Amino acid sequence: MSTLPQTSPEVAMIMANTPPIDGWNIYWLISKRQVEYILTDIAKLPPSAEHPHLERAQYQEEMLPVVSLEKHFGLEESTSVSSYRYIVTKSPTPEGKLVKAILRFSHPIRVRKLNFNSVTAQHTGLRENAAHILGAFTLPDNQLVIIPDIPGILQRS
Repeated sequence: MSTLPQTSPEVAMIMANTPPIDGWNIYWLISKRQVEYILTDIAKLPPSAEHPHLERAQYQEEMLPVVSLEKHFGLEESTSVSSYRYIVTKSPTPEGKLVKAILRFSHPIRVRKLNFNSVTAQHTGLRENAAHILGAFTLPDNQLVIIPDIPGILQRS
């Protein structure tokens, strides 16, 4: 009987568009399986009457919310951004429903295996909506990695 070798899942790490917090560089982490597509531009739509504060964009035949994780978590955004890119994500809710959103980012995406040494973070420094994280850990070189709860963020919107 043969068994398949265990492989580490791949994740996408994106440096947040914010100054360091207490000396920690903030990174967002999402599973590579959550990434549907990466866009360099989006067709923005006017806000809906139901959610006037929520940015939306057209993706294929769908109208999806556009989320700035920095804004959602109350982080100061760096203003020296020349252009944004966008990740179309898909995530399951606790009920098993698949929800999609577009995440806005300005730094390159690093895809890597989830096999690095880390320590659970005791404090994230997030000013708002800290309940919308699935976890946080630290890596060498003062990296604080935060796993956002995308369905939770969308449910709040």
